[in-house]
Amino acid sequence: MGCRKLWTSAWLKALFCTALTYTSLCDPAGAAEPESYRLIVSCKNDAAVAEIYAPERISNNGFDAFFEAIQTGQRGYYALDLNEYGKGKVLEPATLRASKVNKGVEVDQFTRGLPPTTVPKEGGTVSFDTRFATSMVCSPLFETGTGPN
Repeated sequence: MGCRKLWTSAWLKALFCTALTYTSLCDPAGAAEPESYRLIVSCKNDAAVAEIYAPERISNNGFDAFFEAIQTGQRGYYALDLNEYGKGKVLEPATLRASKVNKGVEVDQFTRGLPPTTVPKEGGTVSFDTRFATSMVCSPLFETGTGPN
């Protein structure tokens, strides 16, 4: 009888430790907070609309603070709206970096293996890819009605 108690006690301790470990690993308080993104530029041609989204935490304090924050690169998103062709609108991760040449934003669509595209601060014509997103006319950065100027 004493042996049986000892086995049950050890088994309960092991079960408790396992449950405690799983609970601490799955604790929602320790999980990363979801991040909000803001539209910073919209580009359009006859075929599609492209949009670039940046983390809200770096795009709320004006262009100079934003430009400083993307010096080393920040995760953003690139969206190509092909609803007109029945293909929908997909968000793809992109790396946003500061462009020293024209104080614009360099958009690196690393998942597609495309060369980075620079969107000038004052807007302009850019090409993101060779299929739908060529010769796109872009608004000036942050003049989409969603962020600071």
